[in-house]
Amino acid sequence: MKRPSCVLGLLVLCLTIDCRVHGGERVPVFSFPASGVVFDASFEGARLNGCTLTDDGAYEIVIQPENEPINNSAWYAFRVSSERPQTLTIRLTYQGGKHRYHPKISRNGTSWQRLDHKCYECDRGRVTLRVDAEPTPIWIAGQEVLGVAELDTWMDEVASLPFVEETVIGRSVGDRPVRQLTIGSGNRRYAVAIVGRQHPPEVTGSMALMEFVETIVGASDLAKEFRQSFRTIVIPLMNPDGVAAGNWRHNLNGVDLNRDWGPFRQPETRAVRDALLAYQKEGMPRLVFFLDFHSTHHDVFYVQTGKTPVWPKDFSQRWLGSLAIRMPEYKVRQEPNSGTRPLSKVWARKTMEVPAVIYEVGDNTDRELIRRVARAASETMMRLLLAQIDAASDELDKGAWGRPLKPALQSTGKD
Repeated sequence: MKRPSCVLGLLVLCLTIDCRVHGGERVPVFSFPASGVVFDASFEGARLNGCTLTDDGAYEIVIQPENEPINNSAWYAFRVSSERPQTLTIRLTYQGGKHRYHPKISRNGTSWQRLDHKCYECDRGRVTLRVDAEPTPIWIAGQEVLGVAELDTWMDEVASLPFVEETVIGRSVGDRPVRQLTIGSGNRRYAVAIVGRQHPPEVTGSMALMEFVETIVGASDLAKEFRQSFRTIVIPLMNPDGVAAGNWRHNLNGVDLNRDWGPFRQPETRAVRDALLAYQKEGMPRLVFFLDFHSTHHDVFYVQTGKTPVWPKDFSQRWLGSLAIRMPEYKVRQEPNSGTRPLSKVWARKTMEVPAVIYEVGDNTDRELIRRVARAASETMMRLLLAQIDAASDELDKGAWGRPLKPALQSTGKD
């Protein structure tokens, strides 16, 4: 039986909205003194736009995108605490999108686990959580929070290796650095490019990218041999502002970066474009593969096809075919696409004339499986590329494709 509307009015009056300063910005804090419950978004990557106590005793959380229209990736992340231990009913209400991510919880912001199905209901878009709150805050988010700080720490560790160099190739809209790691940065003949996190909530893509790169910088004989012949360019965090702000999809200008590989109106995509175009210059290693990590509802590899000749020929298909043979228990979904939208893989194939793939990792893919597949995919790529240059060394000596290298495209300064 619902409480009278006058009681609802009293409950609403018990809400106080305050602000805390986090990262130089003011973020909302929703306090309910009568129950001792506090909801806040004062951490990097948080997304909490509103909170009210309803007449049936549930806390209704409002989640909004950074702007509209937007591709639906309805990200949420917040903390909740209670002066006394109690079980809270929390409802997620979306504006401008629909529920996508199964809730994850953490007691320390570092170790995460999926909220038990017994405490989670999603019925026709109506999402209800039951959480045991206590004085120590509990993090609740759509995915594990793998943000700028965590990725910076990981990049610092990789950059500390003796054969890795770090550079800042540009600045984001919010003046954050766009960092590049270059593995095997000495005199190498060929190069592979890896980019990631154009879309802020796509955490599983970052998980796969990290394992993929850690395999390349590992101590195996295969990794050592690969580093002797190939330079690997890694840009793990293309959209640092969007990740820090808890955006659903866009950078601080409200733009989907993976729809800007052509217009290049955003500083983040321009920085990566210019870094890659450097590999068309005389004396630089020749780029032979482009890989962009993302997340979606299930694992899939989007392979860019088209009339533009690339080298190594049919490499993407051979790579994924070899991965399927190596991991027969894992379904390698390969989807060729010859579209012309301004995506990273479209630009890389057409402009750099290399095989280009978007590696999508499922939102709910088992985390250990993500690591196993990424590790196997990395090792398979290295073996195939090493075999490719051994088999085609004569042809490569003539100019990689057997013809002169295309001149680098020059920035007009008007974009």
